[in-house]
Amino acid sequence: MTNSRYIESGQTFSWLTALESGSSTSNIKFLCRCGREVVRQARIVKGSRPDVFQTCGCKGRLMPKRGDRFSRLTLLEDVSKTSRRVRFLCDCGDEKEIVANQVITGKVKSCGCLVRKHEKSWSPAWRVWVGMRNRCSASSGPSYRNYSSRGIAVCDEWEDFEVFYRDMGDPPPGQQLDRMDNSLGYFKENCRWIPRVDNMNNKRTNRYMTCFGETKSMADWARDPRCLVGYGTLNSRTQNGWTDDGAITTPPYGGKR
Repeated sequence: MTNSRYIESGQTFSWLTALESGSSTSNIKFLCRCGREVVRQARIVKGSRPDVFQTCGCKGRLMPKRGDRFSRLTLLEDVSKTSRRVRFLCDCGDEKEIVANQVITGKVKSCGCLVRKHEKSWSPAWRVWVGMRNRCSASSGPSYRNYSSRGIAVCDEWEDFEVFYRDMGDPPPGQQLDRMDNSLGYFKENCRWIPRVDNMNNKRTNRYMTCFGETKSMADWARDPRCLVGYGTLNSRTQNGWTDDGAITTPPYGGKR
C-alpha cells in the first residue's frame, strides 16, 4: 500500500519526477521531462490534474514526441502545434486516433478499453471510483479546497479500477465510500462503506451541538423529534449566535417546523 501523504524519491507525476522524498506538506525538488528542475509543494503536485501543476510550466510549449507514454497510451507520431487527432498505441494492443490534448492533459488514459473491459463500468462502484478521482484532481472550487489543497489523494494502486473494485467490492444499497481518518487519502486501510447519514456525520466541517445532555451533529439534531425546527433554521440560528439549547428548543416563527 502506498502512503498517500508521502512522496518517495523517483516517484513520477505526469512530467515531474521527485528528486527527493518528503511529506505532502514539504517543498520537494522535481525534475521535469524537459530537463528543468523546479521546487513544488508535494501535496499540490500529487493532488493536481496532469495539466495543472505536474509540469515545470513547459507543457504547451514543449511538444510530445513519438514514443512518449501517457498512462496506457504510447504516442506513435510526433505532435505539432497544428495537430489535433494523432495515433496512439494502447497497452491492450489497439491503435486509435485520439485528440492529442485530451491525452496530454490526462483526460483520456486509454483507447477505451478501461471502460469496455469492465462489466462493472457505470455501475455504482464505477461511479464512486470516478467521483473519488475527480474530487482529488480538482484544481479549483470546493473539491480543491477540501481535497487537493490538503494533500488528499488516491493511492497509486487505486488508479486502476480493477484494484479498487477488488479491495472494496460493490457499495451496499444506501451506503457511501468513507475515509475513516479524514486527514488521510483514499487507500484500502482507510476506506469503508457506511450509510449516507453516518458519512455526513463524519465530515470534518460538521457542527456539533449539545442539548438535553447529549452532543451530536446538527444533522442528527434536525432529525431528532425533540428539535422544534428543521435543519435550515437550525443552521441559520447557530450562524446568528444562538445558543445550542435555544436553537433546538425554540419553536419556529409561525408555528411550523
